[in-house]
Amino acid sequence: MALALDPDVVLLDLEMPDLDGFEAMQLLREHGSEVTMIVLTGSDGPDRRRRARELGAKAFLTKTQSIDELIDSVRAAAALARAFREGQPPEL
Repeated sequence: MALALDPDVVLLDLEMPDLDGFEAMQLLREHGSEVTMIVLTGSDGPDRRRRARELGAKAFLTKTQSIDELIDSVRAAAALARAFREGQPPEL
């Protein structure tokens, strides 16, 4: 669905029933998608964080994080993605 809709941000759980989050991230990249990806998961650990970053995740949040932190991460990622699409990357 993400390939067809071309969203600004994709929020992924690593523990999905048919396709885990790592597989979904890899498929997105293999198909040329440059979508901003945020991982939200209940299973944390340095190896999982590293792998998610290697596959292009811009944020890795555990489900114990506050909803406000999740909303802030999605808003920031979406704003950055829109700016790049419009050819106006924001100053960091």
